[in-house]
Amino acid sequence: MEIVNGIIVNSSSYKAGKTVIISGLCGSILQEGMIVDPVKPLEYGEPGKDISFFSMITKKPTFYNTILLDSWLDTTNTSWRQLLNICKTFTGPVIMEAPGTVATPLRSAQSLLDCTDLSKELNWPLLLIIDNNHNLYEEAVKSISFLKYKECNIIGFIITCTTEDEPSHDLESIANTIALNYTTPCLGIYPFSPSIDVDKLMQGNVIKLTQKYIDILPVQKSLNLTIA
Repeated sequence: MEIVNGIIVNSSSYKAGKTVIISGLCGSILQEGMIVDPVKPLEYGEPGKDISFFSMITKKPTFYNTILLDSWLDTTNTSWRQLLNICKTFTGPVIMEAPGTVATPLRSAQSLLDCTDLSKELNWPLLLIIDNNHNLYEEAVKSISFLKYKECNIIGFIITCTTEDEPSHDLESIANTIALNYTTPCLGIYPFSPSIDVDKLMQGNVIKLTQKYIDILPVQKSLNLTIA
């Protein structure tokens, strides 16, 4: 079976806003008459509201069974194969949320495997989400360096402002420095919005903010999207 086009979204830290970004990207792409599905086939810990948030924004139902594990320590060869099998059953373009951060294991048995290994197995590029915190530059450098070391195909990175009390960085300057020094494009800086909350299923203005602040074209090109 031919594997469909997909993008894996990972992050430099926990709670960096992956669900919001994926929902906004998919919602924006769908509004343009193209086909894409937001997916999260593997989740650690208590079931979150991420998949419900996806459906709320895109108006599309879940069409796969999610693997739910207590933590990455519970991953096995079996769960890794299950994850691959789920990804290979998708029939259209998808944007997938990876659990945890760029280095969070997706398989703990034998040798550790993470989202970089999944990216290579499926031939899906990676999109990095970086939270605007006091360690913004350091976390960005570590994450991009790790992905570069693993020889991954990186679409780019997006900086997210996830809290109202944000550090007083010159975000555009930092984003430009990262993009220049690490030859990785910045697709945008997503601002904080008090009306968006995944846990409370508050969708606010997710799609409008995505369309205003994020460069969606590289995502569309990576997925080889055309008008339905």
